[in-house]
Amino acid sequence: MAEHHISAIGDDGSVWLDHDVAARVLSTVPLADLRLALINHTPVLVCGDPPIVIGVIRGQATVPPGRQVVEAARELVLRCGAGSISIAADGTVQIRGSDIRSSARRLQRITGAQVKIN
Repeated sequence: MAEHHISAIGDDGSVWLDHDVAARVLSTVPLADLRLALINHTPVLVCGDPPIVIGVIRGQATVPPGRQVVEAARELVLRCGAGSISIAADGTVQIRGSDIRSSARRLQRITGAQVKIN
C-alpha cells in the first residue's frame, strides 16, 4: 500500500493518480471524498496492480512532544533478550533481568504498604 494524490477525476467517476495513472476505486469510497481529496491535495491510500484507491487519508499521525503513550487492554510487555518489563491491567508491574540496576541523581524513594527485600 502506498500514498498517492489524485490528479484528475472524470465525469464518469474515473480516477487518475500522480502522473496520470488510471486507478479503480473501492466501492465504499465516496466520490465526494475523492473530489475533496483532489481539491485539497489530500493523499489517498492505494494498493494493488492495477492500482485500487481504498481510502482517503485524513489527519496527521503526530506524536506530542515529550510524551508517548502505549496502551494495552490486558498486558503490555517490553522484551529485549533476557530482560523484560510486564505491566498487567490489574496494576502488577514485573521487571525481570540478569542484573537490574537502579540509580538516581537525587532522591530514590521506595514506597509501598509493605516493602520486602530478599
